[in-house]
Amino acid sequence: MNTTDRIDWIDKAKGVGIFLVVTAHVFLNASAPILQKLAKFIYLFHMPLFFMLSGMLYKPEVFSVLFKKRVVSLLIPYTAFLFLLTIKSLIGTAAHSYGEALKYMSQIIYGGYNLKGWVGVFWFISCLFLTQLAYNALINCAGGKTYNPLARPVVFVILLCSSLTLLTTQVRLPLAAEVVPIAMVFFWNGHLIRAQNLLNSNKMLVLSVLCASICVFLYVDGYTALIAFDMKPSLFGLPVVSIVFAVSLVVVVLKAIIFISNVKYIGEIMASIGSASLVIMYLSQPINLTLRDRHWPDFFIVLLSIILPYLFYSFIKLNWISRLLLLGISNKKTPVIR
Repeated sequence: MNTTDRIDWIDKAKGVGIFLVVTAHVFLNASAPILQKLAKFIYLFHMPLFFMLSGMLYKPEVFSVLFKKRVVSLLIPYTAFLFLLTIKSLIGTAAHSYGEALKYMSQIIYGGYNLKGWVGVFWFISCLFLTQLAYNALINCAGGKTYNPLARPVVFVILLCSSLTLLTTQVRLPLAAEVVPIAMVFFWNGHLIRAQNLLNSNKMLVLSVLCASICVFLYVDGYTALIAFDMKPSLFGLPVVSIVFAVSLVVVVLKAIIFISNVKYIGEIMASIGSASLVIMYLSQPINLTLRDRHWPDFFIVLLSIILPYLFYSFIKLNWISRLLLLGISNKKTPVIR
């Protein structure tokens, strides 16, 4: 797989990933129990999918260089969308009580778990920012440009991160920093899969299908609460086992994406949605919650939560100011989550 194919395939995977995110958020509050159960199943792997995709694209850089890049590509759009989606509530709160307005503002600035409602998904962006910086520092300390994901210091820290998930379930840090250890585990898995070319390994596929099948069996058989996995509230299910299940489900999904992405029109649609995944992530919840209050059908909410942000993305990428503030780019290149 050459570089161009890899990037094109990653965009398609992000398209499927953001579709799963939107679907899970909508179906979680659906009236039909089967849709709620489907949503909870998607939660087992939909955010690990994005961290693993980011890990697959990782290349080591000098800290200051990576920091500046990610401030522009992640934190500037994060701040801009956060302001646009909370300013009305902030003004309304201030009109009744300045004390409550200050409290609300502090929650918004603190971010992470404190972000609810329209901006509930924003935790992912700040967590991804911190995860990339932390992992890059780890790799640079372990060998820099050789960036071997199997270097002993790297493996040791990843195992330590896996253990820390048992201790951080009740901790709420700024910008979702408490989720960074588990996010690094998935980021490392993505990096390892790419570095070792494991997606082309039959052994990896068989093992992943086996683990994913066990996960599905347990889920269908009523062990939903036991293996439940939700990164934002630090709900990590069975220690280690739920991580293995998540990685296995992601690998199976990625293999399926590679297979179906060769279908011309389906692949093009997936890639287009993937290129707008950041904007869809920012705007899908406001649309979902607004239409939910008006009792729109679930499937229409899913479609509009993807289509309307995509149209907005197509509009804002035409101007360099909106590209910088809302997409984190200052040229004509398509914005992506990396």
